[in-house]
Formats: sequence, structure tokens, C-alpha cells
Amino acid sequence: MQKKPPGFQAILVCISPAPITALSINSSYGLMAYGTESGAVVVDIVRRMCILNVATPDLYGGADPYQRVPKSPKRTQPPDSSDTDRCRSPSVDQGLEADESISGNTSPHEDATTDETRRKKFNIKKTP
Repeated sequence: MQKKPPGFQAILVCISPAPITALSINSSYGLMAYGTESGAVVVDIVRRMCILNVATPDLYGGADPYQRVPKSPKRTQPPDSSDTDRCRSPSVDQGLEADESISGNTSPHEDATTDETRRKKFNIKKTP
């Protein structure tokens, strides 16, 4: 028989690298759960074994607010002079020449032809 010194004698020791921020014990199920900044642990206190040990990235997956990738990644190199030519509008190079196919209508969706011309073009019969 082993003689024990007086005082509290621990029968289960859980060592975590980060400070424990939350702790819960359920004696009905014989479970203890605790959480840290880096994850969560569930321990069976009857059998004295770790049941679950999950890291924070595994808990949140891609939705972890601390591990998100920025929505618009920054450029790796500064833009050079050839990059400014790429960003120019093609209309700048065209000058002030007007395209003859542009009609003077107020709406670009309206055709300049008359109703009679449309009926002939699409074989539409006139309704009384």
C-alpha cells in the first residue's frame, strides 16, 4: 500500500499550451470540456482519457475571422509605364471621327424604321 502525503491529490492532469478560457464539467455524463484561444478539448473524467481535441482552424474551417485571406490581395510589384497603356480607353485612340451607322434616335433600343418597314421585314400582318 502506498502512503500519500496530506492535501489535494490530482487524479487527472490536462496540460494545454494556451491558457484555459472556458471550463465545463458534467458529472452526469462524466465529461469535462475546456476551451483555449487555440482550440477545444473534451475529456472523459471517468476513464481519464481525452475524447476530442480540436484546433480553432478545424472548428471554423474557412470562416475563421482571424485566419481569413484579404478579399482584394495587394499587388506584388508596382505598376510600370506599360501598364498605363493597358488601362487607356480605346476611344482615346479613335479621335473625333463619328461612326456613320449611329442614328440620331434618343433611345438606342428604338429602330429608325417605320412600322410598315418592320411589318415587311418580319412578315407581320396588319391587325384591324
